[in-house]
Parts: sequence; structure tokens; C-alpha cells
Amino acid sequence: MGLGISRRGLAPLSLALALSVTAGCTRTFRLPPPPADPVEVWFVHEVMHKGLVLPLDGGGRVEWGVGEWAWYAEEANTLLDAPRAVLWPSDAALSRRVLRYSSPEAMEDAQEDTRVLRFDAERSLVVALRSQLERQWAEGRDRATDGGSQEVVVGPRGEVFVPID
Repeated sequence: MGLGISRRGLAPLSLALALSVTAGCTRTFRLPPPPADPVEVWFVHEVMHKGLVLPLDGGGRVEWGVGEWAWYAEEANTLLDAPRAVLWPSDAALSRRVLRYSSPEAMEDAQEDTRVLRFDAERSLVVALRSQLERQWAEGRDRATDGGSQEVVVGPRGEVFVPID
């Protein structure tokens, strides 16, 4: 018992399917133009963590991360913790860590299984993002230290976690 499609009817269907599959592959990806006022930003990729490293005004760098509170801040991140983190997540955690590394290569050398990607971003956008993160982090710290349900947590790499909304 067939589908009721003749060979002659199958040819246009096959052509349409082939064109629809390859049409998505013909788009060209274009990079944005270089920033007018560039600043170097790092993206940190570790086994259980991803971070964004932004420059500080007076020099130095700060790494930001975000994640589910219990998984990220309390390190309840075993295979048995995964269903709880996905199905019944706790509050969010924002981490902040001032880095001592002068370059991505120095960070990769000092931290096992770490890769760092560097890229240039528009300075005004980086400053705005850093200001927003600093504000959220300060609000979370103040809320936690003013009798909140969670405390400020210091992680093993020196990062400081605060709860955020």
C-alpha cells in the first residue's frame, strides 16, 4: 500500500525539500563592525562554570557569573542534584571575583581545564553592563546581610556569591 504519490509528483516534492534544506545554509554570517572605542573583554569557559570578565576603571578585571543558588553558590552540583536544580530551582546567584591575572594566558595556565576567549566590545556598553552588575550585586549583598534568607557565600576560588531576583 503506497502513499498515493506518483513518481511524477515525487520529483517536485523532492526538489522543494532539497531547496528548503539547503536554503538555510546559504546565509552569510557577517561580523559587526569593529567598536569605535574598543575595550578587551574575556569569556571564561571552565568545566562547571562560565564567566564574563570585564575591565575595571582603575585597572584590573572582575569576573561575573550567574547560576542557580544551590547548584552554583552552595555547590550542590552532583548528578543527583541535577533534577532538583532543573525542576525546582532555588533563587539565582550572582558571583563577583576580582582577578589577579594579567592576561587570558596567565589565567589558563593557573587554572586547570580553563579556556579564555578574548574579544573587543564597545567601551560604553561594557561600562553600562558593569554598572548594572555592580548595582545588582550590591543589592543582593545588602539583602543577604540585612537578615535575608540566604547569606553571602565565598567560593573556593575567591568568588563572592549573593542572591539576586
